[in-house]
Parts: sequence; structure tokens; C-alpha cells
Amino acid sequence: MIKFRSLLVFLLVFLLFSCGGDVDPLFVRVRITKFPENKTAALSITFDDGCPSVFTKIIPLLDQYNLKGTFLIIARAASERQEWDKWNALIANGHEVGNHSMTHSYYLGTIEDNAILEREIDSSYFVLASHLSKPPFSFGHPFHSTSPQADNIVFKHHFATKISPQGFCHMVPLYNGPSFKEELKEGIEKRKWIVTTAHGIDDCFAPITYEVLQNVVQTVVASRNDLYIDTFENLSKYKIERKNTEVRITGSADNFTVTLINDLPEIFNVPLTLAIPNLSADQPEIVPLKGKIWSTRTDKRNTYVTVDPEGSFSVKRK
Repeated sequence: MIKFRSLLVFLLVFLLFSCGGDVDPLFVRVRITKFPENKTAALSITFDDGCPSVFTKIIPLLDQYNLKGTFLIIARAASERQEWDKWNALIANGHEVGNHSMTHSYYLGTIEDNAILEREIDSSYFVLASHLSKPPFSFGHPFHSTSPQADNIVFKHHFATKISPQGFCHMVPLYNGPSFKEELKEGIEKRKWIVTTAHGIDDCFAPITYEVLQNVVQTVVASRNDLYIDTFENLSKYKIERKNTEVRITGSADNFTVTLINDLPEIFNVPLTLAIPNLSADQPEIVPLKGKIWSTRTDKRNTYVTVDPEGSFSVKRK
């Protein structure tokens, strides 16, 4: 029986590749790369609580190196301090502003009262959505505490968090600045998505110093060849899109069309990078059919095409 099943599987695979006019072994290996632009690893820089030092110290340093950060803010504090214009200016400059609860008063994983959870998670979402130029995509759990009950409410309106589902990213606190260089080196070697987490500089809970952040930023910039650096929102979108997108190929080995298909909401709009093997010697003609081709690059093994998440393009060997 086992031998018969093995023979049946072999025959099905053989028929798939020999009889189907739209299928070629080449196409099976077209893939969406783990990180944008086929970088080795990825990194997002995040700050919780919306501390005053965001505007006076953190943003000027990030802007100096053209780095984009994610800032998870407490809705009530932002309202009391009337900071909405400042947060909207950050969004306009490419940074992300996310939700960090209404009051930051609870370990959400210990709360069973749905009314409290709704206020801390849902109500704060609507406060931010009504004052910011775009609704928050990400939620940051206060004290990194959660439960299935809390997450059921979180994911009603938010799409990503640093701790749910478990292992979604690799968090690295910046409180111990000197260890970051080793954490980053290991993250690159193991092809991780590293998400740094901190609060403020010389203010808020467990502050870091300006020198610590400066060293972190300089270490990150020195590793740019290996790292794709972007907001937590954008790298979350890439990861979710990659998991939920079908790569459909039609045509022949010399002239084929690549189409990306998914059922995700329109908010998932981050371009995806595809690796197409065995084209490097052919200098292929790549033409967009739907959406935009953002970049193309070829190395010895693959041609990399970065395209809109529901885009399509044709590839013709010369």
C-alpha cells in the first residue's frame, strides 16, 4: 500500500509538470521573499507611552538618519496634553502612531471584566481614529500582558501587536544598550525581524539615555546592507501579505505572467518582493500589467521584482 501511494504521488507530480500547458517546474520556485528587497533581516524601532522626549530628542535623531519609527501612545494622555497636531505631523513624515490603551493602568492579561477591556482597547482606538489622520494599525499591550479575551477585542480593529500571536516578531528591549549590537548581529545571522522597544529618553518609565539611542541608531545604520528598516505597521503588513498571497503563474517558460492574489482588506498595501530564478543570464523584459513595479534587481541566482500586493507583470526572455 505504501509503495502504491508513493507511485501515485509520483505520477500526479509527473502529470502536473508534463501535461499542463500553464505549469512549468520553474514557476514552483517563484516565491515572495521573507523580507522586502530580499534583505537578510528586518528591523522596526518602537517607543511606548508617547513620552515628551519623542518630539524633543527621539524624532530629531531618527530624522537625522532618515529612519522611521513606531510610537504607541496612550489616548487619554495625548488628549490631555493636546498633542494631536504633533502626532499627525509624525504620520505625515512617514512614522507610525499606534494605540497603547486608554490609560495604561492595567495588565490586560489579568482583566476579566469586558467593560474595562473595551474601554482600554476599543474606546482608545476610536479616540485615536477621530484625532489622527489615519486610524491606528497596531496595538501595544501595556506591560506586555495579554490574554485570549483581551486579544479578541484587540483584533476587532487592530491588525498587529508585538506580542500576539506569540513569535510574531523578535522583541529587543533597549534598556541594556551595550547588548544591542550582539542582539542585532544574532538577529541578522538568524534572519529575524527585530523590533526594538523602549519608552523615552530621560523621561517616562525606565528611560534610556540619548547616548544609548544614538549608539543603537548608528549600529543600525551601519547594518543597512543586511537590514530592511521600516515601521512596525509596514513590516507587519508585509508579513501578513506574504502569508496570505497566492503567486499565480501562467504562460510558458519564455513568456509568462505573474499575478498576486489575496483577499486581504485594502489597508494591506505594502509592495511585495518576488524572487524569480534562472533569469539572470537572459536580461528579461519585465512589464507591469496591474499595479506598479517599484524595483527590479538581479543577482547570480534570481531576479527580484517588487510589485504592488495585488499586482501582476509579464516576463519575457530576450
